[in-house]
Amino acid sequence: MLFDRTTKVLEKTLGALSLRQRVIADNIANVNTPDYKRREVTFEEELKTALSHEPRRIKGYLTHPKHIPIPQPEITLDKVSPEVWERDDIYFRNDKNGVDIDVELAELNKNVMKYTAVTRALGRKFAILDVVVGRR
Repeated sequence: MLFDRTTKVLEKTLGALSLRQRVIADNIANVNTPDYKRREVTFEEELKTALSHEPRRIKGYLTHPKHIPIPQPEITLDKVSPEVWERDDIYFRNDKNGVDIDVELAELNKNVMKYTAVTRALGRKFAILDVVVGRR
């Protein structure tokens, strides 16, 4: 397949990492803003849950009301989306600002490394497609 499950996972991950990058940048920009609540992006756990439920190759159809339904996963890859959370439970200063610049810079560095790894994986995938279609 041209765009298989792996490509879809990489695409979802890139979108979430891009959002996380913007949220971290906002946190850093507001490091001196009183009452600013730190925000963070979560998506990894939801992605793991969706990936752990392999898609069913055979769908079951109920032809009688007393048949036992075949359960489908609660969350699918299509439904995975990053969520932005406000952390209002942690303050580092008296002005109730929840941003610790050292934590944000570490998160930024970690996010950049993840983003780079995912873009390289996606690049290799498309390089293989280039070879297959004969462009290289």
